[in-house]
Amino acid sequence: SRGVVDEEAVVSTQSTGTEEDFANLLLLHATLSPQAKAKFIRRIRKAYKKGEQESMGITFDQLMTFNHFLDHLDDVEILVSVYFAAGMKFNKASLKKVAHVVADVELDSHIIDVVFTIFDL
Repeated sequence: SRGVVDEEAVVSTQSTGTEEDFANLLLLHATLSPQAKAKFIRRIRKAYKKGEQESMGITFDQLMTFNHFLDHLDDVEILVSVYFAAGMKFNKASLKKVAHVVADVELDSHIIDVVFTIFDL
């Protein structure tokens, strides 16, 4: 499993984490320098802690849905490369569609906003 979290490691299914918590989980196994990871975290802090975007938190269900999506990352990468090869713009609607096609999940709009904020897409 390539997902962000081990489902058995999650203590409470009723809790809500912050957007920064989600970013830290997402970047945990990324092959990035500490400086690059810090840059992504600063971007999230600026967006959600300083009020540029409303902080709604990330629910357990949102996290598990995204985790399931990441389990299909190889297929996601192929489909995204097709978008770029065709000269199509990859946007939030594209990510939502790719998630539905390859993982049969409906990604929450807030999760998509957070991902686009983290990676400045």
